Amino acid sequence: MQQNKEFSGVTTRPPRVQWLNRTVLGIGLASLFSDWSHEVATTIMPAFLATMGAAAAWLGVIEGVSDGLSSFVKMGSGFYTDQMRRRKPIAVFAS
Repeated sequence: MQQNKEFSGVTTRPPRVQWLNRTVLGIGLASLFSDWSHEVATTIMPAFLATMGAAAAWLGVIEGVSDGLSSFVKMGSGFYTDQMRRRKPIAVFAS
């Protein structure tokens, strides 16, 4: 630590870097609300299907199609972004 010449015996510290900045907080809140909405929809889906008179097997079909489509979209978008030279524009645009 360096001594401050104006005040003897007083040390100055470098400023602390705050890890919880606006970006981290924003991404954290977006992730929280995204996960929360997915979990709520997954929890409510069986009751919603029951009110429509659908069989329990339809829940499995819906979840299976959802997971399958999600995997194919991730695979396709991963292939597409691997071909790009710069990924920042698509990350900014997709936000």
